[in-house]
This record gives sequence, structure tokens and C-alpha cells, in this order.
Amino acid sequence: MPVPEHEEMVQVKVQKATSVLEFTGMLMAAPYMIKGDDVVAFYKANLQEGLTSQEADRRRGLCGKNTLKGRRSLHPIFLFIHHLFNFMTLILFIAFALALAVSEYLMASVLGVVILVNAVIGFTQAYSSEKTIKALRRLSSPNARVLRDGHLQHLNADLLVPGDVIYLDTGDQIPADCRLVTCVAFASDEGLLTGESHVVNKNEHTLSHCHRGLEPTLMERKNMAFFGCVVARGRATGVVVATGMHTELGKVAHSIGERPAGRTQLQKQLEKLALGLFLFALVLGVVVWAANGFEADYETILYATALAVAMIPESLVSVVTLTMAIGVKRLAAANTFVRRLTALEALGTVTDICSDKTGTLTLSKMVAADIWLPRDAKVFVTGHGLEPVGAMFVSGREGNMMALEKLSSVSFMPALSALIKVSSLCNSSTLVECDGEWYGVGDATEVALTVLAKKARLDKALLIKERGHEFITEMCFDSILKRMSVVYRLNPLRNRMGGDKGRKEEGEMTMYTKGAFESVYPLCSHIRVDGRDQLIEHVKVNDFCDEVMQYRVDLMAQRGLRVLAFATRVISDEEKGAVLNYARADGDGGREELEKGLVFLGFVGLQDPPRRDTPGAVQTCREAGITVRMVTGDHPQTAAALAKQVNILKNRAEGGKEGGNIVMTSGHFDHLSDEALDNMPFLPAVVARCSPGTKVKLIKALHRRGRIVAMTGDGVNDAPSLRAADVGIAMGKCGSDVTKKAADIIIMDDHFATIEHAVEEGRRIGTNVVKFVCHLMSGNVGEVIILMIGLSFRGMDGRSVYPLSTLQILWINMITSTPPALGLACEPPEVDSMQKDPVEKGRLLRNPTLLVDISLYGFLIGVLSITNFLIVAFVDGDGVQHTSGCNLTLTPECEHIFRARAACFASTTLLLLLHAYNCKDLARSLRRVKYKNNKPLALAVGLGVFTLLPTFYIPYVHDKVFYQAPIDWEWGLVLGSVLVFLLLSEAYKRYLRPRVVQWDQALAHQRKERRMHVIELVDGGERVEKAVPKEGGKEGGMMQRVFRREASSFGVRSGWEEDEETEEEMKKEEAAAVIEDHVM
Repeated sequence: MPVPEHEEMVQVKVQKATSVLEFTGMLMAAPYMIKGDDVVAFYKANLQEGLTSQEADRRRGLCGKNTLKGRRSLHPIFLFIHHLFNFMTLILFIAFALALAVSEYLMASVLGVVILVNAVIGFTQAYSSEKTIKALRRLSSPNARVLRDGHLQHLNADLLVPGDVIYLDTGDQIPADCRLVTCVAFASDEGLLTGESHVVNKNEHTLSHCHRGLEPTLMERKNMAFFGCVVARGRATGVVVATGMHTELGKVAHSIGERPAGRTQLQKQLEKLALGLFLFALVLGVVVWAANGFEADYETILYATALAVAMIPESLVSVVTLTMAIGVKRLAAANTFVRRLTALEALGTVTDICSDKTGTLTLSKMVAADIWLPRDAKVFVTGHGLEPVGAMFVSGREGNMMALEKLSSVSFMPALSALIKVSSLCNSSTLVECDGEWYGVGDATEVALTVLAKKARLDKALLIKERGHEFITEMCFDSILKRMSVVYRLNPLRNRMGGDKGRKEEGEMTMYTKGAFESVYPLCSHIRVDGRDQLIEHVKVNDFCDEVMQYRVDLMAQRGLRVLAFATRVISDEEKGAVLNYARADGDGGREELEKGLVFLGFVGLQDPPRRDTPGAVQTCREAGITVRMVTGDHPQTAAALAKQVNILKNRAEGGKEGGNIVMTSGHFDHLSDEALDNMPFLPAVVARCSPGTKVKLIKALHRRGRIVAMTGDGVNDAPSLRAADVGIAMGKCGSDVTKKAADIIIMDDHFATIEHAVEEGRRIGTNVVKFVCHLMSGNVGEVIILMIGLSFRGMDGRSVYPLSTLQILWINMITSTPPALGLACEPPEVDSMQKDPVEKGRLLRNPTLLVDISLYGFLIGVLSITNFLIVAFVDGDGVQHTSGCNLTLTPECEHIFRARAACFASTTLLLLLHAYNCKDLARSLRRVKYKNNKPLALAVGLGVFTLLPTFYIPYVHDKVFYQAPIDWEWGLVLGSVLVFLLLSEAYKRYLRPRVVQWDQALAHQRKERRMHVIELVDGGERVEKAVPKEGGKEGGMMQRVFRREASSFGVRSGWEEDEETEEEMKKEEAAAVIEDHVM
């Protein structure tokens, strides 16, 4: 029986609804609260066979590819239209329409070409950037090991679907959110999502209840592995429970979105300039119309068109775009990828760089630096990075002097050998060499211990294979217990340890433990002193009491070291059964009974050393007036120690009078209100235990002070701060896709020195923009002066006589000015570019000095050129009052007008070409300018002279296109005007411009005083600017005390201290702060 048509439609709708419901039903709400078997059943997964390819394709059709969605790229057509229409081109469009209206097709064609060239250049650069970004996204997609059709396959992670069974191993990037069903010592680094630097141990057990009735945090979901994170150690099998935008990473990406394409200060200034020129062109058009009796005839329209064209620097937008493109290429060669061209301009005006510590200021590679052994000498370890090459030096005394002795072999120090053996065996990391570089797989701390063991020739492979250590069981690192233990059995037939051989029995088991000092030391009953194991109770009264030991740990922590304690013990025969039972139960219970009665061996200080070029780069930034701030999740003492090493924190002698040497924790910083932060004289130089919200709050506080901020980040949680900053900088090696999408710039090598180079390149671009804007706008000012004066030159018919024709103006603007402007864009960085303060926000083009430069040089060009026109037309010729129709037709009575126009054109052109070298260094004399360091500029000036000459002597071109006549003796006038321009510009640079600069600086200082309430303190003959805090109440007083207390604990100035306080005053203030804290 046939189905009615309306029922078919109902069935189609039902099928569509069913597919949507099926898709939403494919995702389990809280798989971490469900048993593993039930999760497998829900997703219809098969742990032995996996999904079939057909089923995977069907599911992918419902849920889509496993990718993060960014904003849609603008269609190329709309992108081209965007670059085609703006205020600058609007005037050219009007001139184009006017030229067509009066049948000046040649002029209209030239104007059309100019408009199209500008649009094509802008479109090409933007489209090229979009394609590069897409290519980077494709390259960033990881691979996955998936069980499909009964076979283990290596597939692109994009192809994963919910229900896939995937295998994870050490070093893998997790390709999707998955519920773990089996785990073996599995842990993942979730810093990408959480911002926490330590790894999270995982298991396959079901979460039985929600903590405090709240939704478990990501770190509490121990049975989940999350998309984008990295496996730190171990292996696991999981079932994919979410892909793409439905993963935890996707949810963050959706909430953050991609950084909007906002407008920079340069763009805003160019738009204001374009709008101002547009309005001024309209005013001049009205003036021309009024000067010709408000008659809109052919010649009036042409003159108005000429003035409009003269007002517009037609090539300005193209030159700016090409300048940015040149900067992009230069930065790409220096390991910096620019996602948005506009970020380059902001880079050059940055006043503050807020940098993460790990991986940017440091190597992001932990290395063992110090080893402390009870009663024995301290051991210093040398080396750099992960390369297992280095020496060990033992400290000792020769008389009253400390001495270092190089240790040829650790076998000469049994206590040291025992400690390093623990660090080697109680370790799940590996070290591999590839193409001459060493890479660590696993937790960074354990990798550092593996490097230490290799330096001592006691690496795990050697101990297991050649020296007879057999693995029994592992008690995984626990973030609550903060320790890890392993048990090995010693095979006496293969034992060649030498130092410990006499102490061990056949087949004996030994436990090796490492962890935080406060976790390991309380478990120890003995301590190894001078090669003998002594009861801690007997020696605690001396050098090994808890307080003294903790003091030693704190001293190492203050130097920026992460301290790990090491211990060992022999398992008794009675306990061997318990150890074997623990191993059979796969670590389920009984750990506390085994980890006791340990022998304390000592501790190792690990550090993430600063990169070799970081201190110099930070110092360069300081000399450039840029404040470098550290925002890190590390301990305040660790952060402060490294900040001193890399010159972020100044020594007391150096920074005592300058202030700003503040170290704060995010707890104190977040507690302060915006008003309290604004009352601070200086914001902190180091913020420790930093959260994503803290970073955003710091950026907003800096913005309220008028600062321009660059922020670095790598994890997903850094994306909000990157968006809030003026320049968001993502790390290319360790940064997440979400962070890169939120950033303006990607540092491919993760070096802070690369950021410093990028800032220098930004300053080079900003300086060059000022140079070529001065060059282009000076020509426009000169042309306007020529044409406005030309309104008074009237023939017998009452019409104005052009000193310059429209095509002559276009030639000057496009052929004469544009190549030198591009040459100025290629100027190398100035020698002192990183020794000057940053340009004020929004003041790159909007500053009095540049305005005076443009006005004066434009005035000189205009006056000298129109003077040559007057000499040829009125002194050598009969003037203009007896002529008619001399704007378009060369007749005998108009010949002197055409020659005068040619002299004016030649003067303007050559003066602009000479002015290019004036703009090469706006402050220095032409005698001191370096002419050989910019070949493009020399080529552009030579090309301008070469192309000028034919315009005077080619028939038809000189009279029908440019409306001029060949000249001869007039060249003397042209060269004379060049000489006068040279002398006057040199006089301006030497005598007048320095006063203009001083006046500009005084205005800037006044603006700063109004904004920041700045006063000047004179101390020792040195002027020091310091912000005066506003009147503060209770919160402000407490804030100052907190800062002093924190800073003193880190050994740096608080930034609030005006004078040295007595010890008694400090104690009183400390007590008052404690009481006030308890009251609040």
C-alpha cells in the first residue's frame, strides 16, 4: 500500500531528528562516574576488535571530524572588497569619477590602476597570511594508534570518533578525550588545560562520588585522558568519549574563540589621517569652485581633481602593507611567525612584556645542579641541557678557603653512588639521541635525574642489564603523598657493583624512594653518615634535626632549586611476601606498610636553568625602557631566584632608588581591588603561583596606566590573557592550538631573546613608517601649496593656470615618491633603537615633531618649486594674464607656461628624491647619513632621476600627457632650488629641530604627569621619576606591609620602601600586619 506524501515528509523529519538525537546520545555526560565496562557498552566499543571502518565513517558523519573549529576565513572576494574601499581610496574614486565625467580617459585609467594596485597589494598579503595559518593548522594535527577492524592502525587524529579504542604510551599527544580502561603507571601532563606544571597520575577506577557535592575538576578525573595533553609516563588503553569541539579542549576553545581582528593604533591613526584628508579635500574642492565663480565647467573640475589627487598619498597604504610584509619575512628568518600584520606595529611600542618562566626564560629542561650528602662534601654538577656530558666537583676546605675537587668517578664516593643509583632506578623516564640532540621522554624532573645518572655512568639500562637489578614493583608518584618508590631484586650472579657488594645477600630486595623532603624524611629511621647507617634519633640533636634539615632545603629553594630527597632500605625476608602481594595486586593497598624504616641518603637540587641569551635580552629590554615581568605558577622563592639571574629583579644596590622590585603571589595580588592596584607606585615585577585570571588582572592594571603589554603563553588557560594583551605571543614548540589561535605572534623556538628581537623589528618598522610618512606627506603638502598659490594665476578667460597638471601630480606621488618610500621601509634598525624609550601609545604619527617636520619640508618643497614656476613664467615670460587655454594646449603664447610647469615639475621631483635621504635620518645631518647600507633606496632615487628626464623630451608625451615643454637653461634654476633646500634643511636639523624635540618631550612629560601623578625626586644629582600613590585607607596600608613582608622573604626590595627602616620598626610593622590580617 503506497505511503501518502505527507507521511513521507513526516518520516524524513523523524529520520533527521533521530540522527540529531543519536548524535547527542553518542556522548556520555559523565563517563568518569561510570564503570569502565559500562562506558564500553554505552559506546558499543570492542576492546578486542575495535570499531569497523564502516561504523567509524557513520559516526564521523554524525559528529564530524575530530578538529577544533576556528573562525571562518573571509572569502577571497570579500577580502579583496575590504581592501578596495576605505577613506583613502574614496577620494581616488571621486577623482576617477570626475575624470570620466570630463572624458579624461587617460587620467581615469591611471587613477583606476592606482586604486587596483593598492587593493591587490593589501589583498595579496592578507590572503597569503590566511593560507599560511591554514597550513600550520594542518601540520599540528597529531597521529593516533587506533584499533580498527581488528588491527592496530596509525591514523590521523582527525579521523577518530566516539567509541574508538586507542593506545597511549609515554610521549604521545592524547588525540581525543578518552575514558581509561587499563593503565600501567600512567600519568599525563595536563598543564595545557589546568596551568599546573606537575603531572597527574591516572588509573582506570571509577569515581564513586563528587567531592563536596561539586562537579569533579579536571585534575580530579583520574580515569580520564584529555585531548591535547601529553603522556608523561606509562601506558594505557582508552575508549574515545568525545571528539573535536565536544572535548574539554574544544569547550575552552569555543568559550575563548579566536582573537578578534582589532585595529592597532597605527591603523586608527591612518584612518583618522584619511578621514582628515578626505574632509580637507572637500574643503579645497569648494575653494577651487568658489575661486572660479562657482562654475562647474571642464577646467574647474580638472583643477579640483588635481587638488584632490595632490592631497592623497596614494601609495601610503601599499607602502605600509609592504613594510609589514618585509617585517614578517625578516621575523620568519628569526623563528617568529606573525599571524597578524598589525601586531608588528604594536610590538614596536610595547612598554611591558609579561613572560612565563618555564620554556621562555628558561630551557624548560630540568637539570641536576647540587647534591647534598650528610656530613660529606657538597657536590656540584656541571653540564647544559639534556646532554649527558658534565663533571662533578666536590667542595671541601683547604685551610680557611673553600676548594673544589673534580671527581673522576662516583665509585670513590659510595654515598654519592648510592644516591645516584636511587635516582636512576626510581625513575620511569628515558633519554634518546636524535641527529646529535638529546630528548627526554617522561616527566621533566625524572629526565633530569636520568641525565645525572648517565653523567655518573649509573643509568638504569646499565644497572638492569649488566649489574643484575631485576624490577619487582613500583609505587607510583602520588601528588598527595609527593613521593615514588620502586623495589628491585639484586641478582648476585651478575652483580658488579663493587661498593655495595659486601653488604648484600643473594636475591635480596631493595626499595628505592624519592620525593619531596617533607614526605620522605619522616619515613626514615636511619641516615647514612660517613658511609654508616645511623639512627636518626641519635644524630638529630646535632646537624640533622628537622629544623636544620628544613633550613638546608629552604636555602636551596631560595636559589631557585627544586629539592628532592632520596632514601633506600633492604626489604627483610619477612616483608618479601608483602612486596610480592603488592606487585600482584598492581599497587592496590599496603603501600604505607612498606614505605617505612628508610635510610636517608641526601637530596638533589634541580633547576630549570635560564637560557644563555635570556639575561642579555632582558637587560636590552630594560635599556629600551621596557619592563619585563615574570608571571609563573612556580613557588615565589623559585621565581624570585630565577628573576634575579635573568635581570628581572634588580640587586638592592642597583634598584634601591628605582623601586618596582616587587615579588607577589597571586593570592595577594588577586585580593587587591582595582583601586588599590592603581594606588601602587609600581606593579609587581614577579607574580608567582599565577592563575589565568591573575594574568588578565595584571594586564588590565597595566592598561589603566596607559601601558602597552605583550603577554606570552603556551597552555589553553593562557588564551584569555593573550587576547587581553595588546600583543599576544604564543610558544611554537609547546603551545596549544587554542593558544596559537588567540595569539598575534608565534615564537617558533620559545626563546625570550627571540621576543626581544621581534620588539626590535617592531621598532624598526615603526621608525621606518615615520620616515616614509614624512617623505610622502611632505610631497603632498608641497603640492597643495603649489596648487593653492596657482589659484591666483589667471589667464584672459579668468580660469586658473595649473602650476602642475593632474598627471604630473600622480607621477610625483606614484613614480617619484613610492619607490623611495619603499626604500625607506627597508631601512635597517637604527644603532640606538633599543636604547630609547618606547613611543607613547597612539603617538607614532600623532606627535608634534613629525607634524613640524612634514610642514616645514613640505613648505620648502612647495615654495621653491612655485618660485621656479614664477621665474620662468613671469620673469622670462610674459606672465599668465595674456594667455588662454594654457592648461591643455601647447600654443606659441602658452610655451613659457608649459616650460614653467616643466621647471616646477622637475624641481618638485628632485627635491622629493633628495628629501628621501633627509628622511633616512630625520635628526642627523646629511653629512653623517650612511648612504651605503640601503641599496633599495639608492636604486629608487636613481630610478626616479632616470625616469624623469624622458618626460620632458619625448614628443607627444611631454605636451599631450604631462602638459609641459622641454627645458634647457631652466635646469640651472632646478639645481639652485636643490642647493637652497639642502642648506635650509641642514639649518633646520641643527638649530630648530632640537628645540622642537625638547618641546615635544616637555608635552609628553606633562601628559605623563596628568596621567600618573608623577613628581620628580632629586637624589644625589640624579632625576628619578616616581609615581605618587593616591591617598589610601586601610587596604592601602595593609597592602604596603604585605609587599614589604613578601619581598623581604625573597631578598628583594618591596618597591614601597622610601628609606631604610630600623629592625625595631620592621618588627613592629610585621606584628601589626599579622594582627590586621587576622582581624580581616
